[in-house]
Amino acid sequence: MFDTAAVDYPTRFANYQRNAHCPASPGSQVKCAWARKLSDDFDVHLNPTAVLVNGDYIGVQSSQHLLVYQSPGLFLFMAPLSENSAVIFGASAFSCFNTAQLLQYRDYAGNPLLKDVTVPGYEQWAVMLLFKPEEKQYLSVAQFTGGPMHREGPRPEKRYAVYRQPTQDFFPVWSHDQAGDITHALLNSDGQKLVLLHAAQNESGTGRVEVIKTNGGEVASTFDIDLAHVDSAALDAVGHLLIVGRGKKGQGDRSFIRAMDLTGKALWHHELQRPLGHQPPACNTDGRVFVLTENGVVCLKEGRRQWVYPGKTDRYAWVTTLNDNRLLLIHGGHLILIDENGEAAFKTRIGVQDEQFGAPAAVDRNGRIYIASSQKLYCFE
Repeated sequence: MFDTAAVDYPTRFANYQRNAHCPASPGSQVKCAWARKLSDDFDVHLNPTAVLVNGDYIGVQSSQHLLVYQSPGLFLFMAPLSENSAVIFGASAFSCFNTAQLLQYRDYAGNPLLKDVTVPGYEQWAVMLLFKPEEKQYLSVAQFTGGPMHREGPRPEKRYAVYRQPTQDFFPVWSHDQAGDITHALLNSDGQKLVLLHAAQNESGTGRVEVIKTNGGEVASTFDIDLAHVDSAALDAVGHLLIVGRGKKGQGDRSFIRAMDLTGKALWHHELQRPLGHQPPACNTDGRVFVLTENGVVCLKEGRRQWVYPGKTDRYAWVTTLNDNRLLLIHGGHLILIDENGEAAFKTRIGVQDEQFGAPAAVDRNGRIYIASSQKLYCFE
């Protein structure tokens, strides 16, 4: 039901490694095949945060809604979501959380398969950092933020809850539920290791990584990060951890990307100028890493800069990497295909001047590109 191996684009940033890599590629030239105006299906303004794809089914996720379409742009239904809920597209069903923060499984006709299940730790003022559904159990990482400040008495303590939990049983397979502040959660490609990034305990401290075996819940390794603030993180194609952050010991507030294995062994690092934190590092299968900065896309390999695609990029710029080592860039209302040498193979406008783009492009296994703006869902092929 929830096998994602054959799903084109199952979750935000393409996978549980959050490295934006798609196992397909479009042709050398593309044009808009169809477009669907979102307001035709929903009467409020939407700011999409993800486009999910499973075959002919396309999901447009915003902070509080999921619109489900069938190619070529046939609207099927809308599902209300808890704010910034995790949505996962599986082979024959998808998971989401309703406005009461209760877990639901649905098929692609919208029929409920599992209704209103409470996930431990996911409550008011909590954020779901990672959710991996299975038919009879799930893996979840939820962070309780402490909520708003209180006029009287101390603010509630921050806590995180990591559970491998049966969907129909109160008792977990295993859990880690304790005080602390998790900022990022990643899962390696075979699903055997869960990587948790702990926030620094104070301004002069550094962050910490904890690696947990997903079968039994044992801690495989823990190690410190030589950064005081982590802005984004991803796992590359071979399972190395990539962290973009600030406050490297002895080097002030300068920004770096650091690569390490899951035992904490340092592999390489590179100083970055004004990186953008809204998208984690994107990765290709040949070892190249792409980071969005305010001055364009930086391509690195083993810590060495290969090229820079220049541009005054901002939080509406997004990168998607492809299986032929090219990448797609959404920037300035344009879709740009960048070749492996950092040159634009093509550039085409998406929509009109005032459209905003809050999600990276999703690519299906036939090379079709799906993009959601604040106004429309587009398909390029």
